Amino acid sequence: MKPIIIGAGIGGLAASIAMRRAGIEPVLYEQAGDLSKMQVGAGLGIWHNAMRVLQRLGLGDQILAIAPTVSTFEGWSWKGEKLAVWPVKEMGERLGAPTVGMSRQDLYAVLLDAVPRDSIHTSARCVGFEQDADTVTARFADGSTAQADVLIGADGLNSSIRAQLLGRDPPRYADYTVWRAQVDYQADDVPTGAFLTIWGRGQRFIFYFVRPGRIYWLAVRNAEPGGQDDPARIKDELVTAYRGWMAPVEAIIAATPSEAIHRTDIQDRAPVDRWGQGRVTLLGDAAHPMTFNVGQGAGQAIEDGFVLTNCLREEPVPERALRRYESKRMKRTAAMTNLAWRMGLLGRWKNPIACSFRNRLMKAMNSKAMRAHEHDMAVEL
Repeated sequence: MKPIIIGAGIGGLAASIAMRRAGIEPVLYEQAGDLSKMQVGAGLGIWHNAMRVLQRLGLGDQILAIAPTVSTFEGWSWKGEKLAVWPVKEMGERLGAPTVGMSRQDLYAVLLDAVPRDSIHTSARCVGFEQDADTVTARFADGSTAQADVLIGADGLNSSIRAQLLGRDPPRYADYTVWRAQVDYQADDVPTGAFLTIWGRGQRFIFYFVRPGRIYWLAVRNAEPGGQDDPARIKDELVTAYRGWMAPVEAIIAATPSEAIHRTDIQDRAPVDRWGQGRVTLLGDAAHPMTFNVGQGAGQAIEDGFVLTNCLREEPVPERALRRYESKRMKRTAAMTNLAWRMGLLGRWKNPIACSFRNRLMKAMNSKAMRAHEHDMAVEL
């Protein structure tokens, strides 16, 4: 079995690592010219499900040497009312893997180090593919081609492989934007193991540690797409927007250099009922891009690579292996995508009465939501 993976992001690298541990040697093609500049700036919550896979791939110790373990997940109102608390550390003990906070750059470095560099071709922009009964051929912008038994499109939200399979429909905008940054921050009232989501009216604030003493934060606000910020004013504007919020929100923003703050419009795609055809399939954001609201974008891509590898190993007919992979993954990823979208809708509410109802609902549903989350994290792949 000779696979080609288009895209050397988190999903593509995780799939490559899983395959190599199963005796399959994929080749990756990445359009970026410099891998060191990929996945810079953002943070990730690597929940139990993804950590279980990463442990099976032999990477758990490397990650835990860098990333702080999450002890509690907490939901608060912007005025300081506690809405929900999940004992994440205890969940991890039951599930056999912790949840950690980690920068994308650190996770990417761990994954990249586990993949032979000579198996990754950079500056290789895939523009399409052709297939017949025996092989699939990837075509690149420079006129070159590569032939394989299967082709996996792991090339992100605006995947060229997806476009050829499913059409060029644009992603859907979620009607909110995030301003995000990492900042060195030390305060006695913010334990390293805390993961906080703070809910306001049409805006939220999320933060957690990605290294000891280093916080990753997101300011989430309703906004029109395509907005631009004045770099000289963005920090002051955020301080104003979050004035009066529970501590340490204002202090975290104030401690952040303006040049460290990045703006991103949030997009996803609604779940579909087909990812592939013949010897071609999709993985990660190319298949199921989701909003950040349940912290599963990277986690589901990591799961994808593990399940795809098992299907390729167990089923010698490529087309059957890919359809089996899709049947195993589509329901789970669709549920995550839809849940993340619904959580984002709750965050958009601005009416004070509606927000008060939302907060009461979160309190009432805390135990049920926690049990559902632990069930989702415990699924055997």
